[in-house]
Amino acid sequence: MKKVLLAMLLIASTISLKAQKISKYISLGISVTNGDTLTLASYPSVEFGVSKENISLGLVLGRGNLRFSDRDAISRYFYEGKVTASEQFGGVKGFVLAGLGNYITTNHIFIEYGGGLCKSFKNTDYFIQASNFDGQNYISLGATFNF
Repeated sequence: MKKVLLAMLLIASTISLKAQKISKYISLGISVTNGDTLTLASYPSVEFGVSKENISLGLVLGRGNLRFSDRDAISRYFYEGKVTASEQFGGVKGFVLAGLGNYITTNHIFIEYGGGLCKSFKNTDYFIQASNFDGQNYISLGATFNF
């Protein structure tokens, strides 16, 4: 059911963006959950996307944890398609998100959903979000650079 809702949201977002001027962005983030060590309970990511008004479509590239080694495996990395809808509330912007992704070279497909707040300064948004990523709850901090 979650996959059907995500697909419907993605289609609706794509249709609404077609006739409008589109801007681009890059986001950098770090997500943390509770775990034994910070290196295993955190994941970094970078998102490239387009947005118009209050809808954004992005491609996320990230890593499943911060434990790097000489024999790093590509299966620790993931990609995700993400849709975000936002609304301005005074001096901050609230947003909801939904995503569907896969760990590279695996059959491990996951979903992400959640929401958060961001504050804009010139062309940069600083955000905090709470989301469920692959069945695990995370808090994420990051910055989005708008072009």
